[in-house]
Amino acid sequence: MIDTSQILNEEVTMADSSGEMGCLPRSSRKKCCPGFTLIEVMIVLAIVGILAAVAIPLYISHINRAKVVSLIYPGLHAIETNIGLFYATQATMPGTTDMGEMTAVADTSHFNIEMVDGQLKLTIDSPQQLGRLNGMILYARPRIENSRIVIWRLSGPLADKLGVSE
Repeated sequence: MIDTSQILNEEVTMADSSGEMGCLPRSSRKKCCPGFTLIEVMIVLAIVGILAAVAIPLYISHINRAKVVSLIYPGLHAIETNIGLFYATQATMPGTTDMGEMTAVADTSHFNIEMVDGQLKLTIDSPQQLGRLNGMILYARPRIENSRIVIWRLSGPLADKLGVSE
């Protein structure tokens, strides 16, 4: 029967550059041959791949949200403010004929907007700037309390994609 402690403690014979054979104990082999094994490198690459698979979609989502915040929200906010003022003075929501006044000062170059059933329907129309979000729809419905609009609730496919639906 073979004693494994003898195998683990035996010396390893190595040839140096002159061709002479020398002996190194097994425990000092790591000192003379630094580096990573193939298995260690593969494990690190697998971990990096898993992290990338999780991080890249989150990064893309944040980029899309930033584009919407910078290109869409300022115009939408201006329109919501104008509608709030209209409602406060007229006690009614603006109709389709009033939407020209509501959008006059808003930058609507990246979206189309219309009033449908008492809510705003915003359709992204900017293939150059917003790419995959182009054609997506965002609904903004006002919540009215004490004869004034207190908040706008966002819904629709674009709100779901960006995680801002309420």
